[in-house]
Amino acid sequence: MSENSPRNDDSERDLRDEFARLRDEERRQATPFHDVLSKPIEPPRPARASWVRITAAAAVLALIVGLTISRARWTTPQGPVAGTDQAMEIVDLGATSWTSPTDFLLELPSQALLEEVPELGRTGGVIGGREHPDHDPIERRSRT
Repeated sequence: MSENSPRNDDSERDLRDEFARLRDEERRQATPFHDVLSKPIEPPRPARASWVRITAAAAVLALIVGLTISRARWTTPQGPVAGTDQAMEIVDLGATSWTSPTDFLLELPSQALLEEVPELGRTGGVIGGREHPDHDPIERRSRT
């Protein structure tokens, strides 16, 4: 089928007619632009019952603060009562330790190499994990 076939012309004509019908329908329903511009601007009205909302929010806030303060009084440990054997328990924080559950993620496969600091210029006579045959620790001590 060619582009200018009668069937194609009919469908284009139908589309044009439908869009024209939609434009006319929207023009009838829309407020004329002149009427929109000529309408006086009304100042915004204050929100109704805003003082009720503010009062309710203040009451809830006061309730939360009051409960927090009273709960702190109930849970705060009091000192030893005069004339009794009660004593405060003191915790030595230096003797306690805490390990993070994810500490193992920070460990490296060669962690021992990073923790040890070799002494430069001093081999100690060890080669490959065995004492070097020419190494004599007594002779070395006598030289230094």
